[in-house]
Amino acid sequence: MDTLTEDWDDVTFPDNRLLIELCGEFDKHLTQIESHLGVQIIRRGNVLSVHGYPDERAAAQGVLAESSERLNAGQSLGHSSRYKASTKATYL
Repeated sequence: MDTLTEDWDDVTFPDNRLLIELCGEFDKHLTQIESHLGVQIIRRGNVLSVHGYPDERAAAQGVLAESSERLNAGQSLGHSSRYKASTKATYL
């Protein structure tokens, strides 16, 4: 990858319980986002670092934000329209 255009953004999650749900068992949800959007997501405590090109990072951050909002509202991730559109997955 071209290191001049590749960068990262950190996303902080204040609720570790929701972050655990968001990541999924063995980080399977993060792995799905990574493989479908072409980014790398590194978890350190309650911070996710999204590495990749700007458009892909923005898409991944959108998926993470919507998924976090759904979990915070007590909803499951399986119905996240943005996640499904971004990853072409039916359910997490």
